[in-house]
Amino acid sequence: MLVAVNLLPPDRRAKEATPLAVFLPVLAGVVVLALAGVFWSWLRFSELARAEDELGDLRSQVASKQGSLRYLASLREEQADFETRTKTIKEIALSRVLWTKKLDEFLDVTVADDDGSKYLVWLDDLEVKAPPAAGKRDAKGDRFAFKGRCLAEGDALQRFNVFHAALKDSTFFKPDFEEINDPAGKTVVLKDGRKPATAWTIDLAMTMRSREADAKKPPARPAPARVAQGR
Repeated sequence: MLVAVNLLPPDRRAKEATPLAVFLPVLAGVVVLALAGVFWSWLRFSELARAEDELGDLRSQVASKQGSLRYLASLREEQADFETRTKTIKEIALSRVLWTKKLDEFLDVTVADDDGSKYLVWLDDLEVKAPPAAGKRDAKGDRFAFKGRCLAEGDALQRFNVFHAALKDSTFFKPDFEEINDPAGKTVVLKDGRKPATAWTIDLAMTMRSREADAKKPPARPAPARVAQGR
């Protein structure tokens, strides 16, 4: 067996080439890594550019809609203001007393005397006062008070009781009032020479129901209709 020994110095020896079996796989790996890096960079920066473009478009859209959003917010504030005003107007409308109508109803009772055969009422004073505790839960309504005389030839108290009962049973009192003081007064003799010569003094006060409380109550739900089933 022969062994070759190269006795030349290292700087004079011939350079040995890298075997192709080693060089080609390494070169192929480097090329694949380089291509992968280029593809990843292209993909990364192209997606970033697209995302930045979309972000710019969205910002432009948001900026263009700011005026509309402010206008919409102002419309909603106006709507809330109008709803509040509408609610207040409805409450006022429900709580108001149409005194022209109520006075007409009251006068209808006082003159419904059958030409004096039932009673004959003469008014001396009439007063309407607003409730002193308006706005509270236990608030009363307006106070309606009047003074006068119930004229009669015979029993003046009996005639006054008829008037008192007619007043309580009238459309003037029933829908709106909740209290009326008990009949009180005295018989007086009139000295004016006219007839009837006797009268019962009238001093009545009535309290209305609180319209504010009624206005705040929810409307009653109608009863469900019943359908009759035929046999």
